[in-house]
Amino acid sequence: MKTLVRRIFLLFLCLALPCAAMAESAADGEPVIHADFTLGLGLHADGFPPVDAHPRDWEAFLSKLTLSGSLDGTRFFQPDSRLYMEAAICVNGEVTVPFTYDGKGSYRYLVSPALCGDSVLFQAHNYLEFMLKPFYYLGLPTNYIAVLTYPNATVYLADSFYAPVKEMMDEAHAAAMEAAGGENPETLSYVITFERLLTLCGELNAVTTGDTSLQRVKRYMDALLAELYISETVVEGLKQTELMLYMLDPQARGMAVTETAGGMTCALGDTVVFKKTIAGAVTEISSQLPIAEESMISLSCRSADTGDAMDVSASVSVTEGGNTLLSLSLEGEGLPTEGALGGEGRVTVGFGGSELTEEPASQTFAFRWSRTSAELPCELSLTVDFLHPETGLPAASVYVSAALDASDASAFPDQLYDRQDFFGLNPVLLEEYKERWGLTIGAYLLPVALEMPIGVIDDVVNFMLETDILISLVE
Repeated sequence: MKTLVRRIFLLFLCLALPCAAMAESAADGEPVIHADFTLGLGLHADGFPPVDAHPRDWEAFLSKLTLSGSLDGTRFFQPDSRLYMEAAICVNGEVTVPFTYDGKGSYRYLVSPALCGDSVLFQAHNYLEFMLKPFYYLGLPTNYIAVLTYPNATVYLADSFYAPVKEMMDEAHAAAMEAAGGENPETLSYVITFERLLTLCGELNAVTTGDTSLQRVKRYMDALLAELYISETVVEGLKQTELMLYMLDPQARGMAVTETAGGMTCALGDTVVFKKTIAGAVTEISSQLPIAEESMISLSCRSADTGDAMDVSASVSVTEGGNTLLSLSLEGEGLPTEGALGGEGRVTVGFGGSELTEEPASQTFAFRWSRTSAELPCELSLTVDFLHPETGLPAASVYVSAALDASDASAFPDQLYDRQDFFGLNPVLLEEYKERWGLTIGAYLLPVALEMPIGVIDDVVNFMLETDILISLVE
């Protein structure tokens, strides 16, 4: 299985070779966006089946809480993002816990009177590793929470592996156009040599091998693959991508590319590794490749532009003989398109395969959104509902309303903060933090606690006892 998984990840890199025709990297000099916002969380008791908890008490409690404030940001989710926020947790509309958040690339600072006005540094490079501790010691799914709440890491890895691929594809396309006399032929065919592909493999390997200090690829895979215990095997495979190239193209013929108005086809050796077809508003992508004896990875994606929305369906599966080892599917309806002023839809994600100890139920999210203009300034409203897999009804919701406008770099203060990373937490630091901030945090959270129904208190205490969190805090 380890060999198979290693080949799967290497194959994903091979599939990425022609992706330069499908996407563009984020442009430099992105504008600064200002937002005055209010965010709320909701829970709907009627959306849950019978549970050993108190959903109605949670529904009443969460309806009293909001997060309100203003923020300025640029290059959202990029490794060099910048975000400055002045906000507060509010109870019944009243400011209760004010704080300042200042994000500078991988450095995230939190300042609040609840922390005696001290600044706390969260070094994002250490976040994924830190969140593995509750997974291993308490059995909590914090590794997946970390990956989802730190999209910058995903964007970094995608850009790092994609940039050399895009450079190679652009170079080959430009050379083919020059050979065609600068015209745009109905069919453009060219070959990327095996030697150039080997050079690409070296560049891809360097993404992993060259990052000896931060080890971002390793930390990301450790978090993403924690339950499968195969991250070391995958990382080793990402250091040797040329092995997949030799397997797919043993005769070193290179990759043949054919471009037409109706799509694109790429063949590596005797294998068609990528095919894209475009027919009107519908784009389809497919690939089915052998990765070992009797083993196959299949990918399919279909997107349809309906005018003011986009419908997308995609699936990836790994099979061995007639057995599906791993599978991932995504269905999106009513996804926003550029220029649209509103809409509604849903996204469903499903996982499966015999390699999973227990196949989880598909997760569905419904959304509604609107904005007053396609250009800034505008008012934005967004609601996302989590549909419980047993009832099909909204069980939890996120509400966002914001006034958006353009800003500039003067919105970001040039300020120095404390440099002690919270993610270096150990028993000594924990005691120091409790002694320094325990009373003020308690004082600021008291109005929040006073609004808690007894059922919420019972659920919180029971959860902390079951996971040993309470014991860790009081010891």
